[in-house]
Amino acid sequence: MIYIAYTKTPYSADQSRLVRELLRRLCVEKYGMTRLPDILKTDIGKPYFADSKVVFSISHSAVENKNALWLAAAVSDTAASVGADIQAGTPKLERARRKILTAEEQTENADTHAAFTIKEAYGKMTGEGLTFGMNKLSAENIRRQYGVYEKTLDGAYVAAVYPRNEKTAEVYIEEFNGEN
Repeated sequence: MIYIAYTKTPYSADQSRLVRELLRRLCVEKYGMTRLPDILKTDIGKPYFADSKVVFSISHSAVENKNALWLAAAVSDTAASVGADIQAGTPKLERARRKILTAEEQTENADTHAAFTIKEAYGKMTGEGLTFGMNKLSAENIRRQYGVYEKTLDGAYVAAVYPRNEKTAEVYIEEFNGEN
């Protein structure tokens, strides 16, 4: 199973703390953890929990005028890896269109916002980050080869990418609010 949570909060410069709090709340609720395990990084920089079979990915994105902050977290104890990304829509994404979209995606006038979010989640899942070359791999190929959860939100786009198999067949998504 894969659990994905997202929320929109008032803007804060302390984005890392807020997204880790969302991750902690998700792990407490879904796995009964009393605290987050130590977070370590692989040689290529992918974060993981020490001494836990739970894999995770976190993301945050500020709305352009900084009046709000989007947060997302994905966790699983059955997937080998998971990647999550959330992106507030900004004009910068459209300006970077050629760096994000494949030639075919550009010809088809693909949604830059969705493609970027899916591709960044893919890079987090594999641990490659953005080094795999966003404009070399289409979002559609990622959708065909992996499990992809994606949703358009009010001013943002959230995506999670994970290996598709019988253990990850169930994906649960929820919006966290201040009461969770």
